[in-house]
Amino acid sequence: IDMNYLVEDVISFFESRFHKEAIRVHMLLQPDLPHIRADLSQMRQVLINLVVNSMQAMPGGGSLTITTSKIKNKISIMIEDTGEGMSKKVLKQVFVPFFTTKKVGQGTGLGLPVVHGIVSSHGGTITVDSKPGNGSRFEVLLPIVETE
Repeated sequence: IDMNYLVEDVISFFESRFHKEAIRVHMLLQPDLPHIRADLSQMRQVLINLVVNSMQAMPGGGSLTITTSKIKNKISIMIEDTGEGMSKKVLKQVFVPFFTTKKVGQGTGLGLPVVHGIVSSHGGTITVDSKPGNGSRFEVLLPIVETE
């Protein structure tokens, strides 16, 4: 799949919501990014979950930056927001099923564990960096499978 195309598709899906919630979107997509072998619907789910989490972390608006790049034999998809950020205690649990910081009825605590599972099942990794008041940065690394 073409991750740049998928990023653009997912972002266009949320366009009116970004405008309504005063979120500025910046896409820094590396041209000629190699395609990867992956399940399109699962990769879409990964991006949707990460974008929705970023939007929810910026209730007063902010900035969302999505960057794609090739790093050695991997594709990097970075999603950064200027939201509330997370404490070290929360960071340790973000991929634990049913862990959530959201109010009852606003989240199940399954979004990030599902993202982690999908990324892992594709031979990739996901990391997160965040500090309270300084937003969050998620990076997904997926292997490039050379086609013959």
